[in-house]
Amino acid sequence: MKPCDKHFDALRRVLQVKNLWRLVGSLDAESTRRRARAWLAGEAGPGDVDPLIISILELNQKAVTFIGPRVNLPGTGGQPQCALCEAQAAFRNESIADAWIDNCTDAVLIFVKVNDL
Repeated sequence: MKPCDKHFDALRRVLQVKNLWRLVGSLDAESTRRRARAWLAGEAGPGDVDPLIISILELNQKAVTFIGPRVNLPGTGGQPQCALCEAQAAFRNESIADAWIDNCTDAVLIFVKVNDL
């Protein structure tokens, strides 16, 4: 699930600084679903590697692991809650989002470098 605007912008900025934004594909729903499914199934080819999608998937999984499945429950207005906002609230720590974003994008950066993408 896509993070809130504040955390999406923070993620985008970090991906740009780490020169990973160049690999971000189209953000249309069908293309995004296809790349996410390929990554989760372990079948992502070079054209399917999308640092934005991978980071969002990893951040959401990290939140579920540390906070629990309530992260995926709808918030106000029926929309899913931002996993990073939930993590900040659960840990009572405003810097956790930045740390998690940095951690997940570092993992993506290593994957990209190892695979010469």
